[in-house]
Amino acid sequence: MRKVKVVLLKDIINLGKKGDIVDVSFGFYMNYLEKNNLAKRVSEGEEKDYQLRQKIKENKESKEEERAKILKEKIEKELFTIKRKAGDKGKLYGSVTNEDIAEILKKKIGISIDKKKIEIEEPIKTLGYYEAKVKLFKNLYAKIKLNILEE
Repeated sequence: MRKVKVVLLKDIINLGKKGDIVDVSFGFYMNYLEKNNLAKRVSEGEEKDYQLRQKIKENKESKEEERAKILKEKIEKELFTIKRKAGDKGKLYGSVTNEDIAEILKKKIGISIDKKKIEIEEPIKTLGYYEAKVKLFKNLYAKIKLNILEE
């Protein structure tokens, strides 16, 4: 059975993601992949170029992960204080939101984090200590310690 190297033009379940170079049988390539414009044959030069791009991508990701780990340490050793107006029994007027947490991170550490990457287990509606999580990289999260005080 003759094999050919192809680059995938779309994600294909059980085969690979768009841009991956895979070995497939010649018949599968001719009868399915090429016919449906899902893949194209790869020359040696294109394969070397692909491998070079993969190495660059991996290096970039490892640098980003290192930065995220350093940032995680910075965030986790801080206690972030947010002041809000509160009524009797410590109940806040409104609540502390992801946006408020992103703002305090920017003020105190100088980093800009998308509010969508911040997770709060339950709405913060009273004074006290709370924890939130922020996604820094793929599966790397930092715990944010919050102290909500009365203004």
